[in-house]
Amino acid sequence: MPNNQLTSEYWFSWYDGLTMSTWISIGAPTTNSADATVDIYIGNTKMNNTPYVIPPGGQVSPSFPGTFAGPVRVVSTNGQKVIASERQIFGSSFVETLGVPGNQLTTDYWFSWYDGLTMGTWVSIGAPINNSANATVDIYLGNTKMNSTPYVIPPGGQASPIFPGTFAGWVRVVSTNGQNLIANERQIFGSSFTETLGVPNNQLTTEYWFSWYDGVYMSTWISIGKP
Repeated sequence: MPNNQLTSEYWFSWYDGLTMSTWISIGAPTTNSADATVDIYIGNTKMNNTPYVIPPGGQVSPSFPGTFAGPVRVVSTNGQKVIASERQIFGSSFVETLGVPGNQLTTDYWFSWYDGLTMGTWVSIGAPINNSANATVDIYLGNTKMNSTPYVIPPGGQASPIFPGTFAGWVRVVSTNGQNLIANERQIFGSSFTETLGVPNNQLTTEYWFSWYDGVYMSTWISIGKP
């Protein structure tokens, strides 16, 4: 997370403490001027009775076994900056997903591909609790609209549509009535799990970078979609 994007509020589309081990990792930058007092919400439920108090340079990792719901909101109630991620163990795999800063939530997200043929893939969509109305959401795979009627997601609600047998891209998740969303793709392949955040439409660009390519020890390919 770039230092200039650190903020006081982060969102995740889902929390799974039922089929995998999941915990939320929250850190406070050393540059904070005071302790951060932090609350966590899953759906519309506040999960902590008292705030987590995180000193500058400190960290907490709360876990909520048995909870299977979303979206997730991590918020510093006194305005001190934090960084938040979800860390998950499923089978023999481990994955970590950074929270989406609350000031970057938007209405339109993109993924380069959907694979419901060789793996289990679903799109996880959450609506922030501070939305002013239900979000009406459409999903496109390539040029095909996948839903006959909009998904209606209330503030603090979530939907996880799946399209078995579909092997195509790109993927677009769009709120048609201007209510903000968070969207990601969650995938299970064998005993491994991974999660990919959607790219906000207002952040799409013409050039992308990766730190590495490994075609020796693993099968690697680059997936490119054109909106």
